[in-house]
Amino acid sequence: MGLSHLTASPGGATAALILGVLVVSALWSAPSCSLAANSPRFANDSYLLSAASCFYNATASGNWNDPSIWSSTPVAPFPNTLPAGCGVNIPAGTAVTIPDGLSVVVLGSVQNSASLVVNEYASITFKDSGTLNNEVHGSVSTSVGSTIDNQGGVINNEAGSQITLGDSATFYNRAGSVISNTGAITVQADAEFLIEGGNVTNSGSISDRGLVENYLGGMITNSGTINDESALYNSGAVDNAGSISNTGTIRNNGTITGLGSIEGGRVIPATLVSCSPSPAPANSQASCTVRMMGTMDSTNGEIVSFASSSGTGTFIESASCALSSGSCYVMYTDPVAGSLVISAAYPGDSHDGVSSGNTTIVVKPTVSASSSTSAGPQTIAAATTSASGGPGLPLTYLIGAAAVVAIIISSALAGRARGHRSSSSVQ
Repeated sequence: MGLSHLTASPGGATAALILGVLVVSALWSAPSCSLAANSPRFANDSYLLSAASCFYNATASGNWNDPSIWSSTPVAPFPNTLPAGCGVNIPAGTAVTIPDGLSVVVLGSVQNSASLVVNEYASITFKDSGTLNNEVHGSVSTSVGSTIDNQGGVINNEAGSQITLGDSATFYNRAGSVISNTGAITVQADAEFLIEGGNVTNSGSISDRGLVENYLGGMITNSGTINDESALYNSGAVDNAGSISNTGTIRNNGTITGLGSIEGGRVIPATLVSCSPSPAPANSQASCTVRMMGTMDSTNGEIVSFASSSGTGTFIESASCALSSGSCYVMYTDPVAGSLVISAAYPGDSHDGVSSGNTTIVVKPTVSASSSTSAGPQTIAAATTSASGGPGLPLTYLIGAAAVVAIIISSALAGRARGHRSSSSVQ
């Protein structure tokens, strides 16, 4: 009995459906070798499985995006985004370059025992726990305008390894990121090491010949050496158990704590100035406050001097005040309207350098209590109060209304009188 006979009746249709289900089930459960090798479904599955775990080993020097320098399992060419779970190894004797303008994102891990170069305006970004292990004798270097960006990743610069930032390159460490340095990090002139959040732990050496800036939310834990030859700005936190050598400038608007040493120049704190109210009416008094931030010792008793850019204003009683818990204030007045600058100068002490700050205050003209229009003086009726206690009509309106009512009543009475006389004469 053929399939045509089975499908000729309802019972045959049911049997055909059952047979079809059995055939599909058998095919689905069959081993992959029984299907065509180019089956799209299994080819995609194979690709997904391979992409979930992969390893790339540099067998020659060359560009990052050149597939011929990698022995790869299982697929090539090498991707510009390294997936999570995938690894890269740059062994001794090889040099891998991220070519000009190329952006590489690492979600997996990079192991460098040789040389990784970030060329002009190229970048390498470590995201979502992406990792760089710069091992012994490993070197990471940059070129003009290039970027190393740690966005939630981990960078381990091990003992005997080197990270060199040069030629206006930028090294970012952002919130949630970690940099652990037991080797050496060098920030050359015109380069920047910006700690915009996260943690930087240094038990090796950091040499600053460009700019190192630790923003609010950033944390530097130092048990090694930090050599500042240029500019180090701190608005975050520094826990110094090692040594900081300052032959450049350390500007501190955050906190520097710990039992470590700071040698060389003094740390320059931030002098913050504010005046209230602003705008302030001419000839009125404004309170101008100075607050010291980032001092290395208690600020009590130091005299802060104030000055004004205006030639007409004066400080009431005194143009200086003595700090108490890092703050004090003076009173200021000016008879002339305009915009002016109030500045404050902190003298420094044995730990803190000389510092100054300023703010802008606006003096506005005094408004006269009385004024007139071009039409001459205006008469404004006084308000009255209603019997219920709420506002009533002005008195002039009430008097006018009463006069109108009186005229109407008089007219009515006069009319009645004329009518009475007319009726009498008719009789």
